[in-house]
Amino acid sequence: MFTHFMGKGAAAGEGSTLWTYGDLIDLTNSGADDTTAWTLLSGLSGVTDIEVIMHNGGLDDNDEIALHIGDAGGFETTDYGMSITIDSGSDHDTRGFTADENTKGVNTAAYFAVYRLIHMSNNIWIAVTTGGRHNGSATRTGFGTKTLDTELTQIQISTCDGTASFDNGTARARWM
Repeated sequence: MFTHFMGKGAAAGEGSTLWTYGDLIDLTNSGADDTTAWTLLSGLSGVTDIEVIMHNGGLDDNDEIALHIGDAGGFETTDYGMSITIDSGSDHDTRGFTADENTKGVNTAAYFAVYRLIHMSNNIWIAVTTGGRHNGSATRTGFGTKTLDTELTQIQISTCDGTASFDNGTARARWM
């Protein structure tokens, strides 16, 4: 984990420009292909902005890759308001901030998500996501919201249904 200063600094009242980077995570568990969830960040406090990037994420069975946020009570896996546009279609998901669906054998080329705390006293988070596949078969953009009971302390990348394991990819997060 390391920190990096971005830009010339924020104007008064605009917040910090100091990002902290998490470790690069091998989603395959060093080739074991046996993991359904990875904790990207934990033990957080006072965080208002999070960015997550995933490269080549893939699963060994049909399921969806999602990001889950959580507070001291654990990770939340329900009650997300996620609207997604997939090429010319659309979808809605309540199981997480979904990154890609039915990913067996099709690796997501890149996925990028930005999370912002928009109402501090009510712990309301928004997500803006974008991603695509190497073979050009799908592009995906999304917007979602999730309200936590208390302050966000953790974030994970996982499968929605827990029926598949990661068999490809890396992920990294940064926050401030």
